[in-house]
Amino acid sequence: MQLLHNSGTIWDLLDLAFSSLAWINDLNGTETPPGMEWTFEADGSIRATAERAPTAVHLVQATNPDARDFRLERIGGQWLKASIRGTLLDRGWSAGVGFPALIPDDYLPDVHARLILYKRIASAADKDELRELQVEMIDRFGLLPEAVKQLFSITELKLKAVPLGISRIDVGESSGRLIFGPQPNVDPATIIQLIQAQPAHYSLDGSDKIRFQFDMASPEQRLSSVSGLLDRLSAKAD
Repeated sequence: MQLLHNSGTIWDLLDLAFSSLAWINDLNGTETPPGMEWTFEADGSIRATAERAPTAVHLVQATNPDARDFRLERIGGQWLKASIRGTLLDRGWSAGVGFPALIPDDYLPDVHARLILYKRIASAADKDELRELQVEMIDRFGLLPEAVKQLFSITELKLKAVPLGISRIDVGESSGRLIFGPQPNVDPATIIQLIQAQPAHYSLDGSDKIRFQFDMASPEQRLSSVSGLLDRLSAKAD
């Protein structure tokens, strides 16, 4: 048995239920509890990695504008459960850019609304859809803060990178790298020409990485450098 002091939140009840089920399964030798790790991404999202592929992913949330008090007797049945089934993930694509790219809570305080917009931004099929989302957000919430503009810019980079088979972009003040996934879609001759033309700026790092070096102190310079490189990789070799 498990004793929970000062219980009353849904998390206490879930903790009790899941730990009890795990204890029973351990006794029966039928199943081991799943392992999971959490990391915070540059765009403000949370990436959860499970040891075993989940059959479903659910987000359970509630809002209390008056206090940080989410006990059942305080807010009643306001807890909402929504299936996300990986829709907040970007199919293995990620970026480390060294500057904020997110929807700040002081711009949009409602957590549920922010998550919905993160999902819509990540799911945008092209730049036109991203522009429509920006117009909608300006109409609903006001002019976009820099962090939101940068979130849209990074999503535009994703739209260029994913078709090339690039799984991750890392960029800092003076250097960066593109990491290819298991199925790159870039003409090798294009990469060779790029490195031969500008060896001081571009180089290969193993079989799956391209490194680049420029003065990229500002977010605009980083975004421009990466976007230009992706455009060059999309072109066919002469």
